Amino acid sequence: MTADDISIPTGKSSLTLDELGMTLPGTARLMAEVGPRIGGSWHAAQAGNWDLTRYLFRSGLKVLRTVPIVRPKYQESITAFIDADCRPVLAALEAGDLEAFNTAFDAMVEAANRYHVEFDKAFIVWRIPTDPPPDLVLEPPA
Repeated sequence: MTADDISIPTGKSSLTLDELGMTLPGTARLMAEVGPRIGGSWHAAQAGNWDLTRYLFRSGLKVLRTVPIVRPKYQESITAFIDADCRPVLAALEAGDLEAFNTAFDAMVEAANRYHVEFDKAFIVWRIPTDPPPDLVLEPPA
């Protein structure tokens, strides 16, 4: 039996494993989820909502950790980025230390953009979004 012999019902049709694999998001689609979550976490921290900051930042990292599943060449670099550059952000947000958070966050953004250059994507320069996410209340609940 080969991958083409296995049929996965979708409710509307059936897909082979190869067809199903082609529907998985690539790096660009995954990073389009990571960016808003990470950027939103910065805005939540500025508003003092550490619970929302924690949720958005961790959910962004969770999506980032899936990138090597579809693009194994990024495994080593993403692991290094999370370990060296994201952990200080996590530590600062766990401590509720805005100054340390901002310093670590800025360093993380610089590192992310260095990785873009390293992987021949110098045309991608990520920055903290100027505007906060319009769909979230950033202030902590009363």
